[in-house]
Amino acid sequence: MATHNTLHNALLQSALKLGITYNMTVKPILIHPNPILTTRAEEVHHVAGEKLSGKLLTFIEDMKDTLIASAGVGLAANQVGSLERVILLNANYCAEVDGQSIVPFEGIVALVNPVVTILDDTLMPHREGCLSIPHVFMDVERPASVQIDYIDVDGKARQFKTQAGLFNAAVQHEIDHLDGIMFPDNLSAFQRRRAWKKLEKERAQLAETLNYPFV
Repeated sequence: MATHNTLHNALLQSALKLGITYNMTVKPILIHPNPILTTRAEEVHHVAGEKLSGKLLTFIEDMKDTLIASAGVGLAANQVGSLERVILLNANYCAEVDGQSIVPFEGIVALVNPVVTILDDTLMPHREGCLSIPHVFMDVERPASVQIDYIDVDGKARQFKTQAGLFNAAVQHEIDHLDGIMFPDNLSAFQRRRAWKKLEKERAQLAETLNYPFV
């Protein structure tokens, strides 16, 4: 998930607090249309009580580097070419927007095999963008509160609940990615056409306007 360019500096400051360095593995982000972005990711094989594989942990670190370098709010594995059910969220930035009291994490958090349960189906609008659909921002309505069950980087089963705000929108946005759903898919047909038209208009200038590698 991306945010407005005017907030880019704030995200960079958040990244600095997270320990951004120049010795990072930054993966190129896939730009729509790409079939991986619309393909459902597969669950990560995990045996209860066991730690995650070293390969997966390295991939998560690469995703973290990529999220920091792109100054994004969140990132799904699909967006860097992997069909594994893994998402990352910049909780620090979300807390700056929402308030620390309703964001249950600090730093960048990785969720493996996240599962959503709707707790409050009241639809709440939130302005959303996407690193894979650059320069396009639309209001998307999502349930006001959800429960997320997931596996953390230590291989432990965890759970948290959200409240309406950026973090709530971001976690649902990223899990949508794992199901092959792009945020314009949640809009009306008219708004969806506007989103794709805007992306096509911007596509020729992406090399000059984006601050992160893409394919």
